[in-house]
Amino acid sequence: MQTSPYTGQLTAYVQGRPLTVTDHQTTTPDLELFKQTLTQEMVTQGADAYCDAVDYIQGVQSDTFFPSVWAAVGTTASGSLMVLGTDGRLIMGWDDFVAILAIILVQKAFWVAVGLIIVLAIVIVVIGYLGREPKYNYTDPNNNPASGTWTEYITNQNAKYWFVCSKDGFGVGERSLYASPQNVPSDQISLFNDHCNSAPDLTPKELGNWLTWIVLGAVAIGGIYIAVKVLPSYLRKREA
Repeated sequence: MQTSPYTGQLTAYVQGRPLTVTDHQTTTPDLELFKQTLTQEMVTQGADAYCDAVDYIQGVQSDTFFPSVWAAVGTTASGSLMVLGTDGRLIMGWDDFVAILAIILVQKAFWVAVGLIIVLAIVIVVIGYLGREPKYNYTDPNNNPASGTWTEYITNQNAKYWFVCSKDGFGVGERSLYASPQNVPSDQISLFNDHCNSAPDLTPKELGNWLTWIVLGAVAIGGIYIAVKVLPSYLRKREA
């Protein structure tokens, strides 16, 4: 939860991590420019979103960019996760946002703006993992039973309570009862702090999925490299 720079309202943001692999670059990329350019592209598409960090791994044949992307989100009456626009309205589904991000990252214009000359870019977007998360049961702000992904669950909790445990979603200080966090009774805050100190971590673990995608990405890169670089040379030698 943080204040949106566009609406000034306290807003829930969801993080995605697109894994992008490109040809090896001879010059060190400007990661700050990467963040600014990606943020501007997402805002241009109308989304209240930004890139706050980029992990860069330089390899021998290829380089890996691992940006951290945050998008403001809300939910529909049916519980579907939606991305908010800079005007604070629900403008697109999460899957649509994923598709837009994928398009941005495969465009040559984006890499030119970042200052890199990409001869061949192989992009693997691993940001749509929310659909594979387990379901969580909760009550919505109207106290109706509901279920959804971890993101939907924690977004709901943040919409209901002023204080929400990031490890299991336990909340205190209902927003419908207290006008601000300062109005929440101290005994509830003490209960919340004690809970968070010993609460189990129920957040989804994505390590297995990441390893699978990274391995698949490495295989794909190797296959393309062989097809583009090695195979033509081998065939020429056989013809000779």
